[in-house]
Amino acid sequence: MSAATAPLLSAAAESGDVSAVRTLLQERYNHPYYIETINSQGETPLMTASRCGHIEVARLLLDHGADVNAQRGFDHFTPLHFAIQRGGGDQALAELLISRGARLNAGDDEGFRPLTYAIWKRDGSLVRMLLARGAGIDEQDRSGFSVLCRAVQDGSEDMVRLLLELGARVDVRNRLGKTALDIAEEEKHEGIVKMIRDHMGDDANDLAEP
Repeated sequence: MSAATAPLLSAAAESGDVSAVRTLLQERYNHPYYIETINSQGETPLMTASRCGHIEVARLLLDHGADVNAQRGFDHFTPLHFAIQRGGGDQALAELLISRGARLNAGDDEGFRPLTYAIWKRDGSLVRMLLARGAGIDEQDRSGFSVLCRAVQDGSEDMVRLLLELGARVDVRNRLGKTALDIAEEEKHEGIVKMIRDHMGDDANDLAEP
């Protein structure tokens, strides 16, 4: 098989053509080089399948040894990042990747983790699943934001409520020294300000910026 195998495999993964992917893998099953070759977007075939939400193609690639934790592409995404951020937030696909060893707390080039993208998708079921599987609720990105801070910044009362219910810390400070409450007040998200203050009770005043 020629070097043209790599773009063919990538194209088949993008189209979701399980039969074509299977044929290509069977012809070169003992050459993992092709499975990890990147396309013009910097994606491996598994990343492409995950981005497009093609779960059966992803399963087939994983069965043939595709690296579930490869971090390539322009955003330094893993397949799990792609599945959540661009694959429509497909929970079944995310669970497949996790069951094959996907790292839940891997950060992209901004330090955003799969959980961050689930928060931005405002998908409570996906958020609960990631946390139940071991995602860190208080992990911070490169700017020091926890997912609670990102949910506050996004103005999502439902996500803030969910994270508070699931135990997110309210005292995590970003690199500018700001907590979720500080951000809510700055962004004038009055409903979220009240929610956090009610959650904290008498401790709310202790979180003033240093």
